[in-house]
Amino acid sequence: GANWTAVSDKENILDLIMDNDNNLYAVGQTHSNLDGSNLVGGSDGDGWVCKFTPNVQGTGLNLQWVKQLRPIAGGGSWTSSSGHTPRGADNLSDIIVDSNCDYVFLCGSTMVQNQGIVYDRKGRESRRSQAWVVILDATNGDYVTDDVILNGYSSSRSSYLYDIKLSPSEEYLYVVGYEGWWLGTYNIGTGTPTLSNFSYIITGTPVTQRPEDNPFTVVVDPSTTSTNSIIYVSGKTTTTQDGVLTYNDGLGDALLIKYTGSSPTSSHSNDFVLQLQSTGTSTNPRYLDRITDMILVEENGTKYLYVCGFTQGDIAGTSAGGYDGFIGKYATDGTEQWLYQFGENSGSTNTIN
Repeated sequence: GANWTAVSDKENILDLIMDNDNNLYAVGQTHSNLDGSNLVGGSDGDGWVCKFTPNVQGTGLNLQWVKQLRPIAGGGSWTSSSGHTPRGADNLSDIIVDSNCDYVFLCGSTMVQNQGIVYDRKGRESRRSQAWVVILDATNGDYVTDDVILNGYSSSRSSYLYDIKLSPSEEYLYVVGYEGWWLGTYNIGTGTPTLSNFSYIITGTPVTQRPEDNPFTVVVDPSTTSTNSIIYVSGKTTTTQDGVLTYNDGLGDALLIKYTGSSPTSSHSNDFVLQLQSTGTSTNPRYLDRITDMILVEENGTKYLYVCGFTQGDIAGTSAGGYDGFIGKYATDGTEQWLYQFGENSGSTNTIN
């Protein structure tokens, strides 16, 4: 019964997920009026999410609902000193659904301000992106509770959220974001989830709080409980983090860190730090390496991390030029099992065992 009207060439899907009832969800950004709410993203865009259900024949999917979102928090807009009201540049980047298929958890960023007008060095009005968290009813897409806008660890910088995960008990919601390297947890409770109880559990340690140090993915270990939290965070850094590399890479190295805490909402410390860097020298280290996604898999009673990303140099082979993808397997203590680079020159001895 839902309608979908896209009239722009700027419609983005940033994540897809299927719940336990085989419903498919998509999130992203739109510059159209997708759901008839007249929230037209214009040049900046609105966040959107939709739900598809399997049809009775089992041969396809039906659009159940589509929602175009602009933050409730902060009033949904902001007005400059001249009275001009720009659009919010809202974006939804990740989604997760609880095991009972009752709630949809979303994260992203918005330029709707809850901290007043910001000015650049020339005195011009400007905006900063802020992290954005939303919970919707999976049945109809309505808000379950008011959304939340976060400043990140520093109110003077932009903040973004790229990944969102539930704890095994589904009482806690992990969100990972930047600028800088930070991660927080919501204690959403056991009934109708709320976003009132938030804790920063990582704010830059051991990664320095630099805008260039960016985490993109968080994985929660299945053994995590209310008294023991084990998480893995990956992304990229521009500084030496693991005590092994002798120079800083100005464009960024791939980074994977394991953290543990006494609870999901307590401050976490690192168990290991793994930094992957392309071949270079202290005078020419300008290669961009990044871990973009990872999963935790149990094989014959032992857990392993699989990571993937891209490199601009020779991270596990000889680059053929441009950017190459890579995939790797690691034990939960950070020990490499194998690392393979795609797109390398012929004659490489790298293989997946």
